[in-house]
Amino acid sequence: QPLRVAAARLPQRAAVASFSFKRARAQRVRIEDSAADGITARHLDEPVSSELPDAARYGIPGITTYTAAEINRWRVSDSRLQEYTDEELLVWRRFFDAHAVHGRVNFKEFQHLIKRRCGDLMNSLRLPSFLLSAWARFDEDANNLLDFTEFVVHMPLLEVRLMKIAAHDPIFAQRSVQNYGNGERLDVEGVMQMMEAHKYVVVTRTDARRLLKSIEAGSGEGIATAEALHHWSTEEGDDFLNP
Repeated sequence: QPLRVAAARLPQRAAVASFSFKRARAQRVRIEDSAADGITARHLDEPVSSELPDAARYGIPGITTYTAAEINRWRVSDSRLQEYTDEELLVWRRFFDAHAVHGRVNFKEFQHLIKRRCGDLMNSLRLPSFLLSAWARFDEDANNLLDFTEFVVHMPLLEVRLMKIAAHDPIFAQRSVQNYGNGERLDVEGVMQMMEAHKYVVVTRTDARRLLKSIEAGSGEGIATAEALHHWSTEEGDDFLNP
C-alpha cells in the first residue's frame, strides 16, 4: 500500500504538517516533527506520495508521487541535506515543484519568486543586484537552472539574510524573544514561530535548529538572548546576500 503523508496514517509522534496557502504557487509550509518513529524505516521501493492532507481544497495543481528511494537519493546527494527527515524533504519538494518547470527552476521563475519574497524589503533599484547575487550563488553548477538540491541548500540562506535585515533593529530582537521565547531566550519552538511570523517560505524543525545554533554562537553564554539575536544580525557569515 502506498504510504501517504497524512496525519491519519502517521504515528502520533510522527511529523504533522499544517499548511497556509496564499496561492498554489506561493505556498508557505510549517512542519512540526518529533522523533517520527517508524517513518523512515520503510522499504526503499515503497512509494511515498507528496499529496498533503486535504490537498484538493487548497487547489494544489497535480500530485507527484516519490518513492522512499528517491527521497533517500535527495538526502545522500549532498551532505547538506542529510539532517532533513523524509517528511521535511517532501515539504521542501512540494514548494520546489510549485516553481519548477520539468524538474528545474529557471531564471524567470526564480525572478518571480524573489520579487514576491523580497519586494517589500528593498527598493526597486536594489532588487536587480540582489536577484543576480542570489542566482549566482544558487546556481552552483552554472547551468542556468536550479535543481532540487541547489534550491533547498540555498533558499534557507536567503531567508536568513532577509531575517538579518529585520533583526538589525534592536527592538525587533527584543520583541522576538518576548513574543516567541520565554522572555529571556529562544528555543527551537520559538525560532520556528519567529520564522513563520517572518513568512519563511518553508519552516522545518531542522532549519530552525540550524538557525538557533547560529544565533547561539553569537552569545558568549551560548544562549539565544535578544542581545545574541541582534549581534547575529550584524555578522556577515556565509549568507552571501548583503543588505
